[in-house]
Amino acid sequence: MTVKDLTTLFEIELVSPRSGQRKIGMGADGVAHIVTVQEGHEIAMPINSFTHRDALTLARAVMAGHERTVTDSGTQRVLAAAFILLDQQAEKDHR
Repeated sequence: MTVKDLTTLFEIELVSPRSGQRKIGMGADGVAHIVTVQEGHEIAMPINSFTHRDALTLARAVMAGHERTVTDSGTQRVLAAAFILLDQQAEKDHR
């Protein structure tokens, strides 16, 4: 996957020793992708991919206290990305 394959909706600089960005992008298929892009590269390394329904299912499982979902490392990223996208949409709606 390359950066050109996604419509970038959000990007932030990484705070790890590696330089690059973490991005949330939307694929042509309507699936959101959380990717890492190293500085100076066009390759988008996928971390998690999800739909609106996937994020909602995860949120409900967390609220219900499903231990495996709560402790899964991908859950935090997906829910954080979903919240960022929701916030961006709310800002657009209030303009």
